Amino acid sequence: MTVPPAVTAATAATAATAATGVDAMAHCVEAFTSRKAHPIIDLYALEGIRLVGRFLARAVRDGSDREARAGLALASLYGGFCLGPVNTTAGHAPDGRVPQAGGLHQRPGPRPRGAADRLRAWCAARHPHRA
Repeated sequence: MTVPPAVTAATAATAATAATGVDAMAHCVEAFTSRKAHPIIDLYALEGIRLVGRFLARAVRDGSDREARAGLALASLYGGFCLGPVNTTAGHAPDGRVPQAGGLHQRPGPRPRGAADRLRAWCAARHPHRA
């Protein structure tokens, strides 16, 4: 699957760009701080974090900045690479299911994944031994 920067520039709103950029970073942070972290995956995680740090503000400021969009697309890809072998950590628990009598219930409607991932990144960075 490809994510051409021209397509994302034409279709992604500023808020969506910001949320997905933070989401990509959170997946990289989650993998890096996981108990199952691996040196090769750490390379992808650190590069993904670096790319988000370099390009997120630019892409939000100027949605037509193709270099910034390409950098974020690559960071997102690296975040996906990271979670495959390392899997997810406890921080993925708030991904949309809420406790209810009889088990978990999926909340209706769209969920701002970026908000859950920001929380996950914050927790994992401060408490890596619990991730």
